[in-house]
Amino acid sequence: MSDRRSRPADTGLVAALAERLASVLSPERGPYPLHAPDLGPEEAHAVADCVASGWVSTAGDRTHNFEAALAAATGAAHVVATASGTAALHAGLVAAGIGPGDEVLMPALNVVATANAVAHAGAVPHFVEVEETGLGVDVAALAQWLDTATVVRHGVRRNRVTGRPVRALVVMHCLGHPVDLDAAAALARDTGLILVRTPPRLSAARTGMARSAATGCSPPCPSTATR
Repeated sequence: MSDRRSRPADTGLVAALAERLASVLSPERGPYPLHAPDLGPEEAHAVADCVASGWVSTAGDRTHNFEAALAAATGAAHVVATASGTAALHAGLVAAGIGPGDEVLMPALNVVATANAVAHAGAVPHFVEVEETGLGVDVAALAQWLDTATVVRHGVRRNRVTGRPVRALVVMHCLGHPVDLDAAAALARDTGLILVRTPPRLSAARTGMARSAATGCSPPCPSTATR
């Protein structure tokens, strides 16, 4: 979205982040895994119970109970469990009408699954700036880019360089830091973008009036919408 080479302050930022990490992580106790499963007897019993019941697919009482509990916790009208976060995001994008030739905006600090889901829908991932505090989409920088680098023709916002329609913005809550969903939703509303939120790294964190524990899209889409 912008030329990083024109921002010499980035070197200082990287050094500052490294120093901050070193201050809280003891090298004697490392290495520190980014993702480590926390599995114990309760999880082992649950798996054994599923095997004994014969329901080891996306159906069965445990799946239905999980969907009901998540709907109650998040206030979502509907919850559908999928086999992976990638599958959930892909389903949400397709339900929102994202398809071949569309550009989908997403933060540059991300996991490959987000871009994969966009590609599976036939669309093109477009990485955008990340803000330094919460590590999510830099809404202010994105608003400026949309104002200068896109144009609305016949009701469709298009990238001036590629000519492709810019259809959606995917926000990700990175490493437990909630994105400012109010700001992202306002930008999406003002620019006609579909807002898709994908929180595989965040469970039950709150931001403003919204809970961030449910994947959804806005405007409402048929199967995964939350407003």
